[in-house]
Amino acid sequence: KPIFLGAFAGDLRDYDLRLLDATNARSQFFGDKPITLTVLSNGAAMAKFNEFARTKANADFLMLGSATVIAGEINSATGELGCVVNAEVKAFATAGGEMIASMAESTQASGANSEACAGVAAIKVARMMAPAFASRVLGYWADRAARGRQYTVEFKGTNLSLPMRIAFAKALRDIDGATDVEKKEDGPTDVKVTLTLKGKGDAMEQVFTAISSQGAFAGKDIDGGVEGEMVTLCLKKCVAESKTGK
Repeated sequence: KPIFLGAFAGDLRDYDLRLLDATNARSQFFGDKPITLTVLSNGAAMAKFNEFARTKANADFLMLGSATVIAGEINSATGELGCVVNAEVKAFATAGGEMIASMAESTQASGANSEACAGVAAIKVARMMAPAFASRVLGYWADRAARGRQYTVEFKGTNLSLPMRIAFAKALRDIDGATDVEKKEDGPTDVKVTLTLKGKGDAMEQVFTAISSQGAFAGKDIDGGVEGEMVTLCLKKCVAESKTGK
């Protein structure tokens, strides 16, 4: 319901959280199809929408919500119609689809008619949810600042020499603030390392700067890209893998 969204967004501003209207991005992805949280609960649909929001709408975060109004009976003493609003809100980081916050709430209200009752109930439930929702979102950022964010960094090439593979892993260990650095794969065509980076710095920038400082990479042509929490570097040129396997 627009009333719930407007009230919820307004209440979040009290906690220095602001929502941007995703109408254009939503219509581009879904067209005229109806959207519900049930539809987006499907893992494949959510993953596709996350990627669309991240790459096409340049969104770091995505919030989904719904509010359903259930009409009740008329109070014989007041002549007003009773109703119940059930609201649900979820927020995700588009990179990796990690859930930031999720909650549901329900409340009752009354009004002269169904529209008036729904309006009162929607505003009421929005005010109930906003403080807890804001606390969870802010808590997510506090946790990320304290613990960092885990990335997988992969280096691809043909006949990668041992000195270059060793230099790659060493460069990642030398990144300021990097923790939990662990080599997962090591071979002549692929080296894969997981690590945790703190702060809001660009992951590719940190990784590329570290790699470039190693003598083994002097004069080498390095390509790369980032997709969510996956950072890929390639010797010479990264070649996109075929979706069809051909």
